[in-house]
Amino acid sequence: VRLFEGSWSDPWLYLGRYGVIFVYSSCLDAPKLSELSSAIKRSCRPGAVIISTEHRIPGDFISVREAVDVPNDLVGGTSTCYVQVVEESKWREGLEAEMASKRPTDEEMQ
Repeated sequence: VRLFEGSWSDPWLYLGRYGVIFVYSSCLDAPKLSELSSAIKRSCRPGAVIISTEHRIPGDFISVREAVDVPNDLVGGTSTCYVQVVEESKWREGLEAEMASKRPTDEEMQ
């Protein structure tokens, strides 16, 4: 198990190395969910499992396999966790290296 924290609004974020991704998405609005969806489609491998709370990941490239209601005191009761699978994406062999080679340096981004 490896925990990773990052920003899916970063266009250089590569998610293809992760087989299971959990997103606590209970407080996300539609624009943020759309950004998340774009990041998943951009670099997750087909077959990756995405678990989100309260909201399904929007898009026709991902399917819900299960919805489970679980206790969640942060929302005052229960949350629905969606277990979703990436069916298709823009991922391909060599994508991680390609993205890394195109990523601007910190100096270039300033």
